[in-house]
Amino acid sequence: MGLSENVRHIETDVLIIGGGVAGMMAAVGCRRSGVRPVLMTKATYPSGSSSMARGGHTAAFGHSHPDDKPEFLYEDSVQAAYDLCNLRLMRVMSHEAIDRTIELDAWGLGLVWLKDGRYHQKPSASHRYDRLLHCGKLMGKPLMNSLFKKMKEWDFETTAHVMFVDLMKEGGRVVGA
Repeated sequence: MGLSENVRHIETDVLIIGGGVAGMMAAVGCRRSGVRPVLMTKATYPSGSSSMARGGHTAAFGHSHPDDKPEFLYEDSVQAAYDLCNLRLMRVMSHEAIDRTIELDAWGLGLVWLKDGRYHQKPSASHRYDRLLHCGKLMGKPLMNSLFKKMKEWDFETTAHVMFVDLMKEGGRVVGA
């Protein structure tokens, strides 16, 4: 079987390569915006290294300290990354973390709550306040499973076992893979 026999033509508004948390969140964002995505991965769903994540993720709810705020999360995260991060993206992530956390938990993530109705947040390296949200011992599999469930609800087009070897460009834009 030659390479040309394995070529598949798909029309889509957005092609998302990768079935981890970033890919699935991108697909959800596309659908919310009325854009038709196709998500492809080289493994089966849910996929990616995201499913192996252990600790959790951070959000500046202020549950562990009333002075905590997203701007402090941004500063701590940039410092922890030794300034080797995309500052614009880090700012967006720091400021949207609360809304995304609430959304993901509503989708069935299963974060640990305290009896008083606040999220349980643990210390996280290089952060001035306790911000680490968690699902007990593991975070990756519950996160991936809740996103995969949401993708199935929204009836995304997905394809597994696809290997991309190159991006096709036209006029400086990616037009295919």
